[in-house]
Amino acid sequence: MSAGRVSAKIRVEVKDEKGRTVKVIEEKTRSFTQTFATLLVASQFWTPNVPQLSFYDAIGELFGTGYSANPAMPYVIGVPQQLFCADNCPLLPAYANAIITSPGIWLGTNQCSVTYTQFAPCAVIPSGILSPGQFKFVNAVVQGQGGWLLQFSQTWTNVSNNTVNVGSVALVLAAVGTTLQCFQSCPAGWSPGEYFLYSLIVDNINPSVTLNPGWYITVTYTITFQV
Repeated sequence: MSAGRVSAKIRVEVKDEKGRTVKVIEEKTRSFTQTFATLLVASQFWTPNVPQLSFYDAIGELFGTGYSANPAMPYVIGVPQQLFCADNCPLLPAYANAIITSPGIWLGTNQCSVTYTQFAPCAVIPSGILSPGQFKFVNAVVQGQGGWLLQFSQTWTNVSNNTVNVGSVALVLAAVGTTLQCFQSCPAGWSPGEYFLYSLIVDNINPSVTLNPGWYITVTYTITFQV
């Protein structure tokens, strides 16, 4: 799949506590992450021949493709599969106690100096400050273009008593490998069939937006693949 056959758009809409639109930002994104590129390349290999490539999950844990133990990589996953899992993905237990706990569109306070190398939005905002709505997603055939479309959307509401700045955003999905193996510092309760979280896209919101108490922000990603 060449880069020219993949396009993505981001739409950011901010509304006040009465539902009135305050700001709308729409633009193309080119910030597919290095992690996504690594997973996509490795997924093309026949199982015995997959190279060992390193990448970070959405909470900064180092993973590797392939099957060989490596002191720098607690987990190796074999060949990446199901890169776009957004629901009913049995996750590794490490995410239960992290700020990023599930697939979704996660927000950060700061803008990132470089987006494509980030594993998450910069200064992730906890769900106790911005409360998440349902993570919505659709996939459909792109009529007349010989491809398909993926769309992801999520709304976050400022439930704090303070203004909140939003400067970056990440589309976080789950993926699994043919054989997950853990070689060191393995958390209790993990199993080989569990999924890991990773950022498919990280973008800066430019200019950053400010949410007053009770305001909410909806971020929508539309990704088109032509074949």
